[in-house]
Amino acid sequence: MYQLRSVEFKKSIVQKMCIPGGKTVDELSSEIGVTHQTLYNWRKMIQNEVSVVYHERSPRSWNLPDKYQAILDTANKTGEELGKWLRQQGLQTTHIELWKKECKSMLSNNSYKIENRVLKLKNAELEKEINRKDKALAEVTALLVLKKKRRLFWESGKINSHGY
Repeated sequence: MYQLRSVEFKKSIVQKMCIPGGKTVDELSSEIGVTHQTLYNWRKMIQNEVSVVYHERSPRSWNLPDKYQAILDTANKTGEELGKWLRQQGLQTTHIELWKKECKSMLSNNSYKIENRVLKLKNAELEKEINRKDKALAEVTALLVLKKKRRLFWESGKINSHGY
């Protein structure tokens, strides 16, 4: 008998199919009582939404701090414990080894130090320019206030015997 399933239910089933170490199509098919083709159709229909969630954590999309943290997390793990952690993260030992090399090369690379120095100098120049412009703005503001006061003074006719 045909049952109408909610989109949320379909998404959760498709997500279970797509995660590393997730349930197989056979297991899900028998568990919820739908055919293999139905599961594949759901996956195709929802693939864009679920794949975005999955690809966000694909090894290619990991940023440097996350990679470094993964290296630290795996440093003291061996054997079965390491394998379990890697499966949970959707990684392989080759990812960790490549990331170690990447971190070592970045630490030994002086181009980041040079780039940092150049950016600091540029920042100092920009701060000097901002300070100069702030002083000029304050000066112009003071002159405008004085001009306004002088005009108000002359318009009110309050000139004493000394001419001011």
